[in-house]
Amino acid sequence: MSLTSDNWVLDVVKGYQIEFEQIPYQNKEPNLLQFDKDETNMVQLEIDKFLQKQIIKPVTYIKNQYVSNIFTRPKKDGTCRVILNLKVLNNDIEKHHFKMETLKSAIQCVSQNCWFASIDLKDAYYSISIDHKDRKYLRFYWNDQLYEYTCLPNGLTTAPRIFTKVLKVPFSHLRKIGHKNVAYIDDSLLISDSYSQCAINISDTVTLLDKLGFTIHPVKSVFEPTQTITFLGFVLNSITMTIKLTTEKAQAIKLTCCKYVKNRQMSIRQFAQIIGKLIAAEPGVEHALIYIKSLEIEKDKFLKQNNGDFDTKIIISNESVDVLNWWISHVESSFKPLVRKDPEIILKTDSSKTGWGGVVDNTQLQTKGFWSYEEQKLHINYLELKAAFLALKCFLFNKI
Repeated sequence: MSLTSDNWVLDVVKGYQIEFEQIPYQNKEPNLLQFDKDETNMVQLEIDKFLQKQIIKPVTYIKNQYVSNIFTRPKKDGTCRVILNLKVLNNDIEKHHFKMETLKSAIQCVSQNCWFASIDLKDAYYSISIDHKDRKYLRFYWNDQLYEYTCLPNGLTTAPRIFTKVLKVPFSHLRKIGHKNVAYIDDSLLISDSYSQCAINISDTVTLLDKLGFTIHPVKSVFEPTQTITFLGFVLNSITMTIKLTTEKAQAIKLTCCKYVKNRQMSIRQFAQIIGKLIAAEPGVEHALIYIKSLEIEKDKFLKQNNGDFDTKIIISNESVDVLNWWISHVESSFKPLVRKDPEIILKTDSSKTGWGGVVDNTQLQTKGFWSYEEQKLHINYLELKAAFLALKCFLFNKI
C-alpha cells in the first residue's frame, strides 16, 4: 500500500539526514554532568531500555564526532526521561517554520454528542531512524562508554517538524477514507458522529499505524469510544459541549497561586512563569484573559524598572494578589463552552475626544452624550471603554 509519493517523506523514512546550515565542528567536548545515586540508577535503567530497543548503540571514537551531555526530566510515572542536550549543535541546523495541529483544531472538529477516542504513540521520535553518516553528531558518554543515537532524539530542534510531517501522511490517508482526527506529535484524537463509526475509526487507525511500524501505547490510549476525553491537558465533553482543565492541571495551578499569595516575594522570572501557566490554561477557564492582563502589565513594569533583569526580586501588588486569589477560587470549577451561540442583541458604541454614542443593532434604540472637560483629557482607550459601559447602563439600567 502506497500512502505518499512525496520524495522528502520517503527519504526521511529511509533515514533522516540532519539539515545542517554548516558542518558542525566541536573544539572541546563538554564536561560530564554529575548525577546523584537515584538519578544514576534511573538513567541506567533508561540506557538499558534504549540498548534493548536499539535506540542507541555503543561506539568507538571517530574523527569529527560530536559529543553532547544527557540530562533528565521527571515523568509522571516516577521514572525519568533521558534527553540529549543538543543546544549547541542545534545552532548549526536549519530552522523551518511548519504547521502543527493545536487544541483549537480539535475544538473545531467537535460536534454535539460526538464520540471520541485517542491513540498515543510510544517512543514516537524513535520511530524515525537517523542516516548512518549523521549519527556521529548524536553521541554521548555514560559510565565511560561512548554511545550514539540511531534514531531521532529528544532535544534535536527539527524533531517536532520531522515527526509531524511523517505522521501527517497516515492521518491524511485516514481522513480521505472518511475519518476525523487531530494529531499532535505522539497524541492523536479521533472523532466520529456515532459509537459504531468511532469504533471503525479506532480499528482503521490502529491497523494502519501498526502496519507502518509505530508502537501504540496501550495504557495512555483510549480504545473505547467515549463522549468525554482528555486531550493536550484539557477535558472535552461533547454532551455538555464544554472544555475544562484536567483536575491535575487545575490543582497544580491552584497550588502555585496559593504559594505566591502566601509569599508575595519572587523573581520576575517566577512571576513570568506563573503568567505563562495561566495563559496556557486559558482555553479551559472562562474569563481567564481578564484575569491575566493586569499581571502582564505589572510584569512589564517590573522589567522596565529593572532593565530587563528577570532575576530581580520583586513583591507583587495587592491587585496581583487579588487576581491570583480569583484563580484559586475559580480554576477547579471553571469551564468554557466549545461553541458560542450568536448574540441575541448587538450593541455598537463609539467614542471621540468630545463625546460618545451607542446603538442597538436593527432597532431604533440609541443613546449619546458629551464628555466633561476633565474627561476629554483622558486616553481614548479609556473613553471607548466608558462609552460601552454608559451605553450598557442606559439600556440595562435595572441590571447594572
